[in-house]
Amino acid sequence: MLNYAICTRDCPGTCSLLVELPDSDPAVARVRVNPEHPFLRGAGCARASGLPRLLSDPSRITHPLLRRKKSGTRQRVSWDTALELTAKRIQGLRDRPEAILHLRGHGFRGILADASEALFGHLGTSAKRGSMCNAAGLAATRADFGAVTHNDPRDLVNAAHIVNWGRDLGRSFARMAPHVTAARKAGAVLTTISPGGEQHTSDETLRIRPGSDRFLALAVLKLLSERGRLPEIERAANWPAFAARLNTLALVDLLDACNVGVVQAERLADIYGDATAPVSTLVGWGLQRYAQGGENVRCIDALAALSGQMGHSGAGVYYCVLSGRNLGTGFAAVPRQAPARLFDIWDLGTQLNAADPRVELVWIDGMNPVNQAPDSRATARALEAIRFVVAVDAFFNDSVERADLILPCKLPGER
Repeated sequence: MLNYAICTRDCPGTCSLLVELPDSDPAVARVRVNPEHPFLRGAGCARASGLPRLLSDPSRITHPLLRRKKSGTRQRVSWDTALELTAKRIQGLRDRPEAILHLRGHGFRGILADASEALFGHLGTSAKRGSMCNAAGLAATRADFGAVTHNDPRDLVNAAHIVNWGRDLGRSFARMAPHVTAARKAGAVLTTISPGGEQHTSDETLRIRPGSDRFLALAVLKLLSERGRLPEIERAANWPAFAARLNTLALVDLLDACNVGVVQAERLADIYGDATAPVSTLVGWGLQRYAQGGENVRCIDALAALSGQMGHSGAGVYYCVLSGRNLGTGFAAVPRQAPARLFDIWDLGTQLNAADPRVELVWIDGMNPVNQAPDSRATARALEAIRFVVAVDAFFNDSVERADLILPCKLPGER
């Protein structure tokens, strides 16, 4: 039997999957990416084919587990007991919603995955602020272009040059690789800019100091400005102020900051400054995770926009396709209140320990804050001091280990 499915992990691929269930043994499934999908073209990550193994993994959590405070041991309880206990705890804090903290990540997506956001949003509880993923880049993209959108990836075939700022096409975003390959077969030249050097077959590779992409983009802008090859400056907002600031920066200092040679910078200037050859710019999700990471994205955006490499076929900036952008969740909308207070995810442990009044209940789903927040030890200690922690997950991790109640969840392929 052949079934169509979709991967609900937090990934812009949102892969169309084919699930084969043999009639002889329905328990054995084979999962592969749909080869007829026009975007995927059969390319996908290893997680798709490994889904059956994940579903049957012997270490998977399959029943609610309650930790006894005195002994620290976990006991299997029924769903009725687990939900009644959780509802009682939440109900006891309804008049103090600031004492409840909802920590929701995007470890899994889909319409039903937003149910906890609806519940705690309706209650007006405390929530997290910020993201450990691509939020800085998303904010930068919206500030520059007004929306997180870009050309159809299939338009890459019309590019004369593709400049890849930090995407690991061979491992982290395999869905884009077939389109890059098609563009190269059509004659496009691929230049990769990365701290790790070449991770995918590239025509040119430029190694850069981690987190310093903005300095290289500014250096190229400075070279193009001196050559008079920035055709969009007349339409650019705040160009006089930007140009004045750019003029205070010495080229040698910019290149020293990113550890790139002048010959390589000149080569990039040749690429972006050629008005007859469209350039597509791919922006990775690692360069925005450093200090001033949003500025890394904005400077690359500025380089593409000011050099005229935007707004026409074969050109443009590709940053992100939001994995939940096409989910129609309006039918499930409920009235939501503003959060009682916000906790910065990048300083979660410190802020939880200093919170006044204290947080008394934490609900965690779709994320592992102990592992993902910068100060793991502080976050772990903070969760251990909370009176009641609920974690929704299918496997044990650093945060689930600190939970008083563990609620198992369905995985892709079961939802």
